[in-house]
Amino acid sequence: MKKYLITYSVQPDWANENERLIGRFLGELNSVRPPELAYRAGRLNGGADFFHLVETAHGPASFSHLPSYRFRAELAAEKMIGGPIMTEFTDLGAPYRSE
Repeated sequence: MKKYLITYSVQPDWANENERLIGRFLGELNSVRPPELAYRAGRLNGGADFFHLVETAHGPASFSHLPSYRFRAELAAEKMIGGPIMTEFTDLGAPYRSE
């Protein structure tokens, strides 16, 4: 499976709405449960910068058809002030997590 980091910035007055719409999209992913997909998203320092970590065997086709994704993507295109920048990455060893 390929792994991607996507980063972007939105207009500050739209950051809270973007966060809400991402939450809606993640909720839809949890309901639909597309196979061979791991998806995380975050907001940096409570500001207007966001990131998404995507691990997929099927590229964006595994989630880009979902209504919540399409709705947020269309709005975000008008509200972005930086990015999106998509970078493929490789894990360097197993992740560490304390108990």
